[in-house]
Amino acid sequence: MSIMKRYPELSLRCPEATSMSRLAGFNKIQVGQFFDVLKGELEKKKFGANQMYNIDESGITTVQTPGKIIARRGAKQVGRVVSAEKGCTTTVVCGMNTVGVYVAPMFIYKRKNMNNLLMKHCPAGAVGIPSPSGWMDSSLFITNLKHFIACVKPSRSNPVPVILDGHQSHKSINAVELARENHITLVTTCWASAYLPAYHHIYILYYLLHVFFFGE
Repeated sequence: MSIMKRYPELSLRCPEATSMSRLAGFNKIQVGQFFDVLKGELEKKKFGANQMYNIDESGITTVQTPGKIIARRGAKQVGRVVSAEKGCTTTVVCGMNTVGVYVAPMFIYKRKNMNNLLMKHCPAGAVGIPSPSGWMDSSLFITNLKHFIACVKPSRSNPVPVILDGHQSHKSINAVELARENHITLVTTCWASAYLPAYHHIYILYYLLHVFFFGE
C-alpha cells in the first residue's frame, strides 16, 4: 500500500473491541472524581505507604494460544500439541501494597467441588475456591476479603485502604459492612476501568508513589 510507504510510522493493527458504554463510563470527570476521593482519604487519615493496598483479578486459561512456528511453505495444515483444544478459565485474585508486599493469592476454579490437588505447588498461604462460573462474584469477594483480613490483619491502630476496580461484585452491602468492621477503607475506580489495559493501574501506583515518597 502506497500510503503505508509514505508514512512508515503507521502499521496495520487488529483493534480490540470496546463498547460505547465502557467508553462513556470512563472519562475525565469520572477519573477526576476517583482521584479526588483518593486524595481526600490520604489527607484525612494519613495512611502510610505500607498500608495502601490494591486488589485485582486476572483470568488465566488452562490452554495457551500456540505461538508462531517455522513450517514448510505451502503447507495446508500446521498443528501444535496442547493439553486440550479448548480450556477453562481460572481467576487469580492478587493483592499488593505500595512498598511491594504481596498478599497470598486466591484461586477461583471453574468447578462444583474443590480438589486439594489443584493447590499443589501453589504459593504459601494461597487459598482455592470452587465456582460454577470461574469468575468473581459478590459472595466470592466476601471470601477474598476475609482472606485479605486474615493475611494483613488491619486494626484500629493500623487501618488499611484498598483500591479496587469498579466491578459490581466489589460493591455489595455485605462487603462494605465487613470492611468497615475490620477498619478497611474501600476505594473503587469508575466501573469501566475494570476493562481497560493494565497501564491504568500502573498510573494509580505511580501516583501513590509520588504522594508517599515525594509529597506531590
